This record gives sequence, C-alpha cells and structure tokens, in this order.
Amino acid sequence: MKSGDTFFVKVSMEDSGLIKSMALTLYSDDSAFEIIDGKWLNHQAVISDFNKENKDAAIAFKEENNYCGEIFELEVQAKKDLTIIEGMFDVDAVLKNGQETVACKGITISYDK
Repeated sequence: MKSGDTFFVKVSMEDSGLIKSMALTLYSDDSAFEIIDGKWLNHQAVISDFNKENKDAAIAFKEENNYCGEIFELEVQAKKDLTIIEGMFDVDAVLKNGQETVACKGITISYDK
C-alpha cells in the first residue's frame, strides 16, 4: 500500500441475535491512516450514523432485527507506505435489545482495495 492509496475496511458479524440497536467503536493508527468515511451496510435502519472524528457509529431498528454478514464499511486512506496486516484495525461492538445488552458473536474485519 502506497501513501495516498484508498481502501475499504469491512466489518462483518456472524450473528447478532435479536437486537434493536448497535454501536461500534473503531480503532486504528491515526499516524498511518486517515478515515475518509464510514457507512452501515443496512438500509432497514431508522437511524444509521457515523462520526469520523470519534471513530464511532450507531444504528437502530424499529423492530427486533438479526444483523449479520457485512455490516459496516470504512473508507480509509494510507498516510504512508505500509503493508496491511491483521490487527491494524479493531472494533468494539455494543448490541442492545431495548435496555438488555446482547452478547456480541463473531465480529471480523477484512480489507478490500
């Protein structure tokens, strides 16, 4: 990866269980990457938000929903020449069904140029 190259970081989830909302906090090296944009990959949500300064995102559904597969995409630009390796990006997820917290299962991160 060369300085200035843009690529996508995709967050996938194996199985959310029944949820009404979810929050993601994304972690990356600010000296190596610039976040360009981020978006949820679901159009059935009543709220889907991304704050690139805070590197967090929230989504909410009107009804209980089982959310799985590719769920979020981050557009990133390399600030320097580097090799993309596992662990360069990380994510914490909080899943809720109303006030009840739901255990998060099987979140993975993949890279796509």
